[in-house]
Amino acid sequence: MSQKSINQENDNTYETGENGSPKKVKKYSRGTYIIGIAVFSLIALLVFVSNFKTIFHIYDDISKKLNEGEELKEDDYVTFSLNQGYYIKAYAEADYKLYGVIPSGRVYYYLVQLKNGKYISVSARRNLAAKIDNIISGKSDENVKISGELEKLNDQIQVYYNKTLSSFALNDEDLEGVFNLTIDATEKSTSTILLICASLVMALFFTLLLVRSYKKLQ
Repeated sequence: MSQKSINQENDNTYETGENGSPKKVKKYSRGTYIIGIAVFSLIALLVFVSNFKTIFHIYDDISKKLNEGEELKEDDYVTFSLNQGYYIKAYAEADYKLYGVIPSGRVYYYLVQLKNGKYISVSARRNLAAKIDNIISGKSDENVKISGELEKLNDQIQVYYNKTLSSFALNDEDLEGVFNLTIDATEKSTSTILLICASLVMALFFTLLLVRSYKKLQ
């Protein structure tokens, strides 16, 4: 009668037959599982921390910041209500791809003159862009909330932004009130939460594999 035993060596398990030679190798690399848990947990943590304000909708009122003499800076989170009391002009559209391969949708860009006369860009996805277009066309007089992170315009969009501003024949003093930033109102919170959830699911998956590998050694 053949004798079977389970041996453990260097985090691998293998089954031996009656002559003591390996019959079938089964690798349960606990090190790999631990690394997987650590990597995906770290991704979830970093995404959560870096997008904390977006997830919980913590924004500063842009008018209040400017009235108090604060400068608008990249990575600030701001909000304001857009309506027919603002000058708004659509100036660009762009299709983007995630990692240069996966289509991530179209983004619409608008030039907005704020209440204090300064100019800034707003970038939006289709649903929000439709509401802004209705304000421009006069079809709607509702207040549309614009919230997002301030980001630098990329080089291509900056060209269209500058061309639109140049059509206003602004003097030097007016140009000092131009922010070369866009309020990224592209609803990132949903995709951010999905990324965090996906990372946590993967971390849980590797945790289950790790637990299973220990059980197989018992």
